[in-house]
Amino acid sequence: MEGAERARFERPTLIILDLFMPHRSGFEVLDELQADENTRNIPVVIQTSKLLSEADCERLASRPAAVLPKGSKERLHAFTIIRTILGESHLFNGEPEFATSGVS
Repeated sequence: MEGAERARFERPTLIILDLFMPHRSGFEVLDELQADENTRNIPVVIQTSKLLSEADCERLASRPAAVLPKGSKERLHAFTIIRTILGESHLFNGEPEFATSGVS
């Protein structure tokens, strides 16, 4: 199942999307999500290693909730952005490296 189709079916609270994927561009997926009334209001965080051109930035101007560069140094910043979008109650407390999934 493709990501946009899966989003229509599962209706996630947030989508993290890379702009460069093997078979489709993230721009195409973003356009598809935006065109569908069932997915257009789902916040999208773009996480990419690409330096965005002015044209890329214009294309993304009003769509994603945030654009974050890839990299381990940016991980805490990414979690801060996601917490801001979703609110604290949706996420664990503490540092991502030390989070547990309920296993003792």
